[in-house]
Amino acid sequence: MRRRVGGRYQLLHPVWRDRLGETFVARDRDLGIPVALRLLPDAWLAPPARLTGLRDRHLAGVLDLVEDGDLLAVVSEIVPGPTVRQRLRVGRPGPGEAARIGAGVAAGLAALHETGLLHRNLNAGNVIVTPDRVVLTDFALASLGAGAVLAPPAPELLAGGAPTPATDAHALGVLLGALAGRRGAAGRLGRALRARDPFDRPGTRQVWSQLLHSRHPDSPGDQAVPVSVHCS
Repeated sequence: MRRRVGGRYQLLHPVWRDRLGETFVARDRDLGIPVALRLLPDAWLAPPARLTGLRDRHLAGVLDLVEDGDLLAVVSEIVPGPTVRQRLRVGRPGPGEAARIGAGVAAGLAALHETGLLHRNLNAGNVIVTPDRVVLTDFALASLGAGAVLAPPAPELLAGGAPTPATDAHALGVLLGALAGRRGAAGRLGRALRARDPFDRPGTRQVWSQLLHSRHPDSPGDQAVPVSVHCS
């Protein structure tokens, strides 16, 4: 296994591998800080430069995009914390915490859409929850992939349509369904976001506003869960 990428990033240890590539914890030799580094095969397209300039507290920051031989590396900030998938293994959160998580995801999607980007891979495994942040990861991959089929599929994609912001909204609806079921504002908005017709789905800014104003105190039930390292 190669130990350095782009002459700058020293690979320390692998975190996980999936069909889209392999992710490592690496060390930025120039800045002396740990980073998350995802290696992708050469079947991926050249990245849009605006990815590295995108800054939002609900998006894991893309720090660098490196081409090294036949590989492309996406370098991101390390976000310590459990994913929603890990959080759900210890039980569903209360209505207020479900609304907090949903509002953070909606805000992150809105920031992407306002930059002209889509996520296209939103699921419970790439949303990280910390006490003060809800952070989307893996959003860079859909912008790089050449014809990648990413999940979860919205009805219009299954019918052969092109992805749009409403496609991401449907994925948010699936996530809210997993978090809240039919309970509270998160459950109600989740059902609306899963509408078959994409034009019937509310926009992500509207969802963010409604969830933000629906929150009420409850016990988030933050039992001990594993810490993940993810890459945008």
